[in-house]
Formats: sequence, C-alpha cells, structure tokens
Amino acid sequence: MCAETGDRAASERGKLHSHSFGGRVRPGTFTNQVTVAASNGGTLTAAPTTTLTNLTGSLTGSIFTGMLAGGTWQVGASSTLRLGYQNDATKGILVGTNAANIVLDGGNSRLLGGLSGSNYDQLSALMTLSANTGAGSLTIRNGHSLADYATFTNSGSVTVGTGSTLFTPGPVYARYSAEGNTNDRCGANNAILENGVGFAAGVSGQGFSFGGINDFVRLAQVSTPRR
Repeated sequence: MCAETGDRAASERGKLHSHSFGGRVRPGTFTNQVTVAASNGGTLTAAPTTTLTNLTGSLTGSIFTGMLAGGTWQVGASSTLRLGYQNDATKGILVGTNAANIVLDGGNSRLLGGLSGSNYDQLSALMTLSANTGAGSLTIRNGHSLADYATFTNSGSVTVGTGSTLFTPGPVYARYSAEGNTNDRCGANNAILENGVGFAAGVSGQGFSFGGINDFVRLAQVSTPRR
C-alpha cells in the first residue's frame, strides 16, 4: 500500500497503514486520531507542510523538541515511521514527552525524526525521551531494543516484552550540553577545554568540536549522583 495525501487538511480517524511499498502523509495539517502504522519492511512518512497537531513544542536551531499526544504510532519489524517537521529536510524532531500510544514491535523497528536523505535521516525521535505521562503508553516487544539517553520518568504505561530492551542511563553525576560553554547543568562541576577544543553545531544545539590530535575535555571529579 502506498498512501499519500496532497497539500490539504486531513484528520486520520481510521487506520493509516503502510506496508512494504511505503507511503507518505503530506497534507497542510494532519491529526492522528486513531492509528498510524508501518509494517512488513515498509516506510511511512508523516510530514505535513504546516502542522502535525499531535506534536507540540518548540524549535531550537534545527531541532524541534516537544510532546507527542494522541493516537497510536506503531512500527513493525524492519519497518520505519518517520516524523518530518513541516516537510523540511533541514530540521529534525525529538519527542521529549510521550502522551500518545507508541508501539515498537520487532527488531529494527524505527521511529525517526527526520526525512529520508535529509540532515536527520537516521535521527531516532525517541533518543531523548524524558517523560511518559499518565496518558502515555510505550510498548517495546518482539526483540526491539530502545536506547534512551535522557533521564526517564514514567507516570503512564511502559511495557517491555521478552527479548526486548529499554536502555536508560544510570544516576547522573554531571551533564555538559556544550552550548558555547563547559557548564555542568546538574551542579557546579564545570569542565575544562584542553588543547584547542571548540564548539560546533551538533544534533541538538551545539556540541564539542575536536581536532583529532590531542585535544580533549577534562571533566570534573564528582562523587554524588544528581537527578
């Protein structure tokens, strides 16, 4: 099945399902009210030109970070569901808060936050998921492994099936976002740049830039984990 809508308002009240041939949802405004799914090795792209109403948040640089709310977003084994920011290949999406029903069903099931062939072609939309709200449901099953690099809190439903993994980081001792400085966002354990380390555009905001010879970032010694 190949599903594509033109540049018009659309509300998905049934089930929009892309099988092995793939599909693209590209109206001006799109709302998932029931289910959007990719399966059988297919790719489905939800990239409205104006508004994906299920996603609210803010754009910082080239990354939109926000909350996904409403509807079911399901990805089968070896399949891909892409979320695109206003059909813009220069922008990426990170879901920081989940208030929807997300189902990752099988190995190599991917929920990505960028368009195919774009700057964020391989960006996992859930890599910095920090909260699953009371309305949120996250299901990982049938051999899927999800790596979440944010400190994660859950007030809703999280299900990890047999043979599947949800990896979240342990206690946070210090956090360096490299937004033009070496400040510790968790405390006062600031780092030190050595031998010419600079800053450059990263996946989200800025990051440390290394020359590849002998430059490094000296981290502060801390002993107390912080949440």
